[in-house]
Amino acid sequence: MKSPETIGNKLKSIFSTKEISLSEEALPTQLTVYPSTIGQVCELVKLARKNQITLFPLGGGTHLFSYGKKFLDVSVSLKRIPSDLDHSPADLVATVPAGMTFSSVQEQLSKNGQMISLDPPHTNSSTIGGIIATNSFGPRRYRYGTARDCVLETTLINSKGLAVKSGAKTVKNVSGYDLNKLYIGSLGTLGILKDITFKLFPIPEKRVTLAADFKNPDKAVKLTADLRKIPLDIESTCITNGVWNPSGGTNWTYFISLAGGEKAITPQIDRLFSIIKTSPALNCTTLSSAESNRFWKVVNQTYPKDGNNAKITVIKKYLKSFFNSIFPHLTQGYSLKIFPDSGIVYIHCPEDDDASEFIKNVIGTIRTLGGYLEFELLPRESTFERWPILPSSLPWMKKIKMALDPEGIFAPGTFVGGI
Repeated sequence: MKSPETIGNKLKSIFSTKEISLSEEALPTQLTVYPSTIGQVCELVKLARKNQITLFPLGGGTHLFSYGKKFLDVSVSLKRIPSDLDHSPADLVATVPAGMTFSSVQEQLSKNGQMISLDPPHTNSSTIGGIIATNSFGPRRYRYGTARDCVLETTLINSKGLAVKSGAKTVKNVSGYDLNKLYIGSLGTLGILKDITFKLFPIPEKRVTLAADFKNPDKAVKLTADLRKIPLDIESTCITNGVWNPSGGTNWTYFISLAGGEKAITPQIDRLFSIIKTSPALNCTTLSSAESNRFWKVVNQTYPKDGNNAKITVIKKYLKSFFNSIFPHLTQGYSLKIFPDSGIVYIHCPEDDDASEFIKNVIGTIRTLGGYLEFELLPRESTFERWPILPSSLPWMKKIKMALDPEGIFAPGTFVGGI
């Protein structure tokens, strides 16, 4: 790794002094650049390839894993590049610059009654490129899926400094390999996203949220299977306790949001009530519009900024087995957020010896059930690996990285298995 002075001198051939700064402490790089044109980004990649400079594509910085050391050279932020939204309301399609914040994009689209279907945390500061690179999503995954379901086209600055497109601005496109899906969740290890084209959705006329409390999570998870059997316009579901539960207390609260036209949603509320009443729910209430907005904001917040934070993926049919295994070991201070329809579980537990033992048990259980676990935050002295369970596809992932980034320019060592 070269010194900041050496790297900075080389960067001055492309950037002004105002476009170069020392990186913030949370970043694994020494310097950060803020290009004002895409041309600068292309030239930077060519410079990096020639001089073996490593680059770290940077979004809003809301989903950073703390590495605790500087082992890369330059972070690249696209926030200062002038950005214009290319929106075709009649086609329900929009092309969005990667450096735009998610909130500003949604605000512009809402003027035509449309939206990107994703609902990631930190919408005010998260950038479009960062959301796609981290495959960030929220409770609306129940209806709309993830970025894989709404991204139509991407433009990426590749390892040769060229802007390359994949996909097309049409919903039904089957020409060539679907590289769009490859970039989603790649954490910037395959290139720097320039812009993304989304399939849009109309903003629902009405949203209603119901909240039901349960004594334990597996009873709540079973309710999801029952809901799938009934034709309801459900948009979001999430089961929470601890820091993610705005209701407080020790119960597990199941939040369910209906969304659609006024005439369609109103009769469905009573039907959903009747289904919940036949379950082991302790109670069920309909939230006011103000309460709903406030509650979902708490539910969809990210982790506390301390302790051990992990994202778990397990096959849905094994969720009950997972909870039966860990439930007896949950203590005060532990928090879980569950997307029951997709088998996604977020866990936060404090930094202590009991938590370390609990985490070991969780890893062992997930490994047995054939699932995966990624730590999104660890204490600096922790001995856990960020990805303690490696996927069987790792050899192919390494081959893809070598094919698309043979010089190892883009965020080397930051992905699964040290890719």
